[in-house]
Amino acid sequence: MSNTSAVSGILTLTLILILACFVAQAFYYGINRPGCGRSQALGRVVNGSIASKLQVPWVVNVIGAKPHASRVTCGGSIITRDAILTAAHCVRSRKVTVYYNTTVVQKGPRIKAKAVVIHRKFIKVFLGYDIALVRLAKPIPRFDSFVRPVCLPKQGEKTRRGPMVLAGYGRPGRKKPGRRLLYYIPTASSDATCDVDLEVEWWMHPMKRNLLICTKHPRAMMYHGDSGSPLTAYSRYGRSTQYGIASFIRSSNAGYAPTVSTRVSMFIDWIKWALRVTGRRKNRC
Repeated sequence: MSNTSAVSGILTLTLILILACFVAQAFYYGINRPGCGRSQALGRVVNGSIASKLQVPWVVNVIGAKPHASRVTCGGSIITRDAILTAAHCVRSRKVTVYYNTTVVQKGPRIKAKAVVIHRKFIKVFLGYDIALVRLAKPIPRFDSFVRPVCLPKQGEKTRRGPMVLAGYGRPGRKKPGRRLLYYIPTASSDATCDVDLEVEWWMHPMKRNLLICTKHPRAMMYHGDSGSPLTAYSRYGRSTQYGIASFIRSSNAGYAPTVSTRVSMFIDWIKWALRVTGRRKNRC
């Protein structure tokens, strides 16, 4: 074999290995893997019900550090084996611990964050862009019926009206501490109704409204601790897709003001970018 043929063979083999590496990483760490969004069916809900991990296996408890040793309790969702989606206002300190496979606050297996990416346009919740990606220091060991990722929509996909699911570790009432994973089933408002509610309740600029989803329930609402939790809906294929990230509410006007969530479909390209940026160093072949 000539030297030219040998060099050509080595280059070809190297290119094949590099391509195989990228394909393996895309499958191992990419969003919308086969099996995403599969769960046990939810039952009838009255004023919030205790959830089992089989029903919402993608929900995690996100704990962010604050000054003077206090902590922020939030929810989040698994989107890959080492990436969590949550609200930006939950992880401003960037010192984050994620508890997974648990229905109790700060219980169960946990993994610290190695990196936190907050959307650069985020200032405060009422101005939109309340989204962050938490990259874990190590991958979740495995996916099963109790722990698995949620599916994500396509970039720009419209959110249909109808029942949604909001599951989180927030308080079950104004005076009750949040300890257990609860869920309720609100209804997503039309974009026109949401526009009116956002203008009346928060005087929000029209340019910001396409970044948000409004949901309502006559007897249940998000409370402190539910921020960052996923707002999902069942698809016709029996899978759950995350359309929102719980962001804020006007608790003084419960029952009339909507729960407002970040519209995930407007940030799919940003999520993919954040995954690439935080995964460059570690996920090498």
